Amino acid sequence: MNPWNRRGTLVLLANACALLQGCSNDPVTETSAVSVVEDLRSRTMVIPAKAGEPASSRPLLPPGGVERVERVAEGLRGILARPASERTTARPARVTLPDAAHRAFRLEDEGSGLSLEVELQGASPARAQVVDGYVVYPEAHEDGADVLHRFMAEGTEDYLRFERPPASPEIHYTLTPGRGVAGLRLVDNVLEALDGSGAPRLRMAPPYVVDAEGQVRPATVSVAGCAVDTRAEAPWERPVTAPGASRCDVRVAWEGAAVKYPAVLDPAWVTTGSMAVARIAPMAVRLATGKVLVVGGLSSGSYTKSSELFDPATGTWATTASPLEPHIDGTLSVLGSGKAMLVGGYDAWNTPLTTPELYNPATGTWSSVASMSPGRQRHAATVLPNGNVLVTGGSNNASGTLSSVLLYNPAWDTWQTLQPMGTPRRYHSAHVLSDGKVLVVGGYPNKSSELYDPATGAWTAAGDLGDFHLYGDDLLLADGRVLVVGGGTSTVELYDPVTKTWSLTGPLSLSRSDLTATRLPDGRVLAVGALQGDARAASAELYDPATGTWSPGAMLNTRRDNHVAVALLDGRVLIAAGRGMVPPSTTLSTLNSAELYQPGLQDLEAPVTALTAPAAGATLRGSVTLTATASDNLGVTLVEFYLDDVLLGSAAKAPYALTWNTGTTPNGTHVLTCKAHDSSRNTTTSTPVSITLDNDFVAPLTAVTTPVGGASVQGIVAVTLDASDDRAVTRVELFVDGVLVGTTAAAPYVVNWDSGAVANGNHVLTSKAYDPAGNVGTSSPVTVSVSNTGVALYDATYKTPRCVSAESACDSNSLLNGRGITGPEAHAPNTLQNSCSDGSFGTYRSDVSLERIRVVSLDGNPLQVGQSARIEASLWAHSSFGVDRVDLYFTGTASSPSWTYLTTLTPTAGGLTTVSATYVLPPGGIQAVRAHSRSLGNSNNPSPCDPFDYYSDYDDLTFAVTPSTDVTAPTVAFTAPAANATVSGGVTLTATATDDSGVARVEFYDGTTLIATDAVAPFTVTWNTLASANGTHTLSARAFDTAGNMGSGQVTVTVNNGAAGAVYDSVLGAPRCFGATVACDSGTLLNGRGPLGPEPGAPNTVDTCTDGTSGTYHGDESLDRLKVTSVDGTSLGPSKTVDIVATVWGYSGYSSDALDLYFAPEANSPVWTFIGTLPATAAGSHSLTKRYTLPANAGPRSVIRGVFRFGAGGGACPGGSYNDVDDLVFNAQ
Repeated sequence: MNPWNRRGTLVLLANACALLQGCSNDPVTETSAVSVVEDLRSRTMVIPAKAGEPASSRPLLPPGGVERVERVAEGLRGILARPASERTTARPARVTLPDAAHRAFRLEDEGSGLSLEVELQGASPARAQVVDGYVVYPEAHEDGADVLHRFMAEGTEDYLRFERPPASPEIHYTLTPGRGVAGLRLVDNVLEALDGSGAPRLRMAPPYVVDAEGQVRPATVSVAGCAVDTRAEAPWERPVTAPGASRCDVRVAWEGAAVKYPAVLDPAWVTTGSMAVARIAPMAVRLATGKVLVVGGLSSGSYTKSSELFDPATGTWATTASPLEPHIDGTLSVLGSGKAMLVGGYDAWNTPLTTPELYNPATGTWSSVASMSPGRQRHAATVLPNGNVLVTGGSNNASGTLSSVLLYNPAWDTWQTLQPMGTPRRYHSAHVLSDGKVLVVGGYPNKSSELYDPATGAWTAAGDLGDFHLYGDDLLLADGRVLVVGGGTSTVELYDPVTKTWSLTGPLSLSRSDLTATRLPDGRVLAVGALQGDARAASAELYDPATGTWSPGAMLNTRRDNHVAVALLDGRVLIAAGRGMVPPSTTLSTLNSAELYQPGLQDLEAPVTALTAPAAGATLRGSVTLTATASDNLGVTLVEFYLDDVLLGSAAKAPYALTWNTGTTPNGTHVLTCKAHDSSRNTTTSTPVSITLDNDFVAPLTAVTTPVGGASVQGIVAVTLDASDDRAVTRVELFVDGVLVGTTAAAPYVVNWDSGAVANGNHVLTSKAYDPAGNVGTSSPVTVSVSNTGVALYDATYKTPRCVSAESACDSNSLLNGRGITGPEAHAPNTLQNSCSDGSFGTYRSDVSLERIRVVSLDGNPLQVGQSARIEASLWAHSSFGVDRVDLYFTGTASSPSWTYLTTLTPTAGGLTTVSATYVLPPGGIQAVRAHSRSLGNSNNPSPCDPFDYYSDYDDLTFAVTPSTDVTAPTVAFTAPAANATVSGGVTLTATATDDSGVARVEFYDGTTLIATDAVAPFTVTWNTLASANGTHTLSARAFDTAGNMGSGQVTVTVNNGAAGAVYDSVLGAPRCFGATVACDSGTLLNGRGPLGPEPGAPNTVDTCTDGTSGTYHGDESLDRLKVTSVDGTSLGPSKTVDIVATVWGYSGYSSDALDLYFAPEANSPVWTFIGTLPATAAGSHSLTKRYTLPANAGPRSVIRGVFRFGAGGGACPGGSYNDVDDLVFNAQ
């Protein structure tokens, strides 16, 4: 059984800042995490090219996205990251990662507030580490995979690196829909979270696997446990399918045999302002609904045939069904029916396609239509005024460049061959002119144009263009002319259908290829994009047909080419996909981003900015805050701060401020300025401000003055330190062997050092002094000799620290420092005979660990049997110390220990701290104490050895104890009940006990079964006879003195309680006691759990609640028996106090098992009242007891419910694979 799948996620407490070095921007990382990043950076993925072009590759791992790591809100534990790039994104996300991999991360759409929580199943508690902007969980998955998160403005990309094939080629996530999630939708392996209107707000993008050869293999996604909408039609403004459950299982699987390892699985969890699939050169059209359909293109490692829809109203994307083929270099047109038609192109094997496909927006599906011949790609398809589709030219493998022309009739689903063009051509365009004729323009390999007349079917020459415009764009102007733009040139040409001539018009400002040209509502033309070799690739230009000139347009947020541009019904222009550069990267990547151009908002006005602090002429020291004001007609996007024209940093939001450590700059006069940017790339630099730096670079002087070198020291040592500075001393620190032991801030500088914290022998003292500027001076070393008594040494026989002779104290000193393999603990695990090992997860001096154990006699004499002693346990507590615990145990026989639990203590501060408890030393010459440090959520209950506690530290201390001088046993006698008495219900047992040195406790037994213990006279306990069988019982009272001497007394009584056995009630579906009795017992009717064991009448609940089906009978959790007993021995009834006894079977790692109890006054229509929770106390069969007062409305069909569960609670009917729910009905009238 996988232990990680048996671990519940509990409340997460604040821990991120400790994890990340106090929320520093440069946290310390471990070698393992660094190696994960270096390996992923070295990997590439193959990117196929168009036919006839060589394939290429790109890095698998783009630059890291974390610039700032922030503490999350109080009460949570995790990493809140802000992306390094402040570039505009359509829908920014807020991502919070956990500090440990087995907990869930949270994704929130900042615009709508809709959120998801995602937990990787099978993950270990591997701690998060930040490396170069990535968050890494080394070896976090059960199959050994490393997990890495790359933050983006719109979410996080989740990489799993498998060095070797996993046991099964799949992973699972637990998905918890959060605030605002009204439904889930799964289409074409894209999982979307929808709001109440049906708009997708968050998604898991289609995952894929990149293998050792860089080949990209798609993965499949499925969902279990939740209802999911799988319809491909547009999701907006239609009924949403509710998940119907609070958690879902998301499975990501891939074809393991096809993957060569090591391999990387790459899902992404993002908002929906960008496409789910990045793509180069896709096809796009605006549908009659106003939504935009984008199809195909070159994607990550393959030709994609995926399709997506864009909704201008919400600015969100949704996945729709994919066509049968990718149709690379095909055409996409909207027919009169509203359907979209894909024609031609080539498939993944570069074979020209002959079968077009139709997309139906009403169903979101594709269907094939009649085939054309020959197949072709790089052609033009034009919808004629009569609804027919004219297909011209193109190319195929057999015939090369084509001149042939085909006509498709949608009404009849037929093709007709027409008169060919006068010139073969491909990569050309075709436009329907105002007179109904079709103008075919350019292409490869010529500059000619032709006119097609549908009335006659004839072609005529239309003249030559002045330049080649290959990979340019062209469009029909509002006045009927045709504009041809760019294509490896800045030349722009116009065709006039009235004069039937070509002419030059105003040129572009730069040569553009793979651009788009789009007509705006006012008749102007927007030209966007250029090859990435030009630094102006993010620029846009606007053409005015009235003047024939171009002017600058608003800058793109992302440089791109090979994109699509679609004019929307509201006049905006959608620009999406392509190839480009995403800051801060300077390498080309395939884009999934989209942006909207708003006509009429061309911005040529620069921002206004000024530096407001510090003031001109100011003298600065240490860290100072630079502030600035900035304003702009359309908004400021960034303010940068410069020192002597060198960038110090930036602020993206008002108030614009930056903290600057002036100590990194030489003293003297310097000049500060700020620069403001707006969304159109306009900038303004402020008036310079001159300042003077006067920092202190001189370190203080310090020395250890007492004790002197060579001195012998014991116990608490007052170490005197000297310190001076030219300005001031802020604090002085004392170090012993390089470890900080104390700090003092005021002269005279004295630190009290506990020399017992180190081993006897020579140790080196040094001091460090600090001034206000942070300069540090270090003293010369002073060597002293420590000679304490009662210091333990490691004993190879007992395998623990041991004090051989009995003294007033025994101190482990530094022998226990650290925890197992996570820290420098010598001779780990330091438990008797290595009987219990430490947890292997966590970080030394970050997570909880035991550092030292000390046992001290309270009277100052040598440790002696029967005398009181104090156990002092020093530990390193986590910064979230409220979840840490220390359990203390003791035994009188170290050679064969039987541990007695003493207490559980909670540290009151993080870091190094000490907790303590007193106890009476039991009999035994060589004794031991055990301390167990643990963290809630990993181990919830005390246990002298829990193999499933992965953050535990178990340590023992063995020591000699002198025998007691007291050999006289106490005298004890029963005073109640009388001998041979007949008893029933609750019985008070009373005994008298005396001893010359004092009675420590009296234990009361029924035979060999301990009933209870009382340590204070008069010695009285209550015995509930209803939990015992009717008949004769021998009671004994055993009195112990402080030396361990025991005296006993006995009395025989007869127990006679009425019958209380339940029978199965087939109407209520649970065991039931009908009559008025003092008790009701299910007996064996509940033994086992559902289908796993012999539980008759399963599930034995009065409602529809059922048991979990995972695990094995008496291997995993089950509730085997319930018994309700009146405490006063009279019949059960309203307002009576009862004992509820549950017999449970605990899992071997029972620390996460617990019993929840509920009561309902009427079994026919139960309304459950929560009674309480009892943690499991052992593995296997054991009993748990809860005292409860029945409410006043208890009746003849009262019912007790027991929920024995694994992990977190979930109410009276929680579900859960390992949970057992059983009811017991009884008469409480």
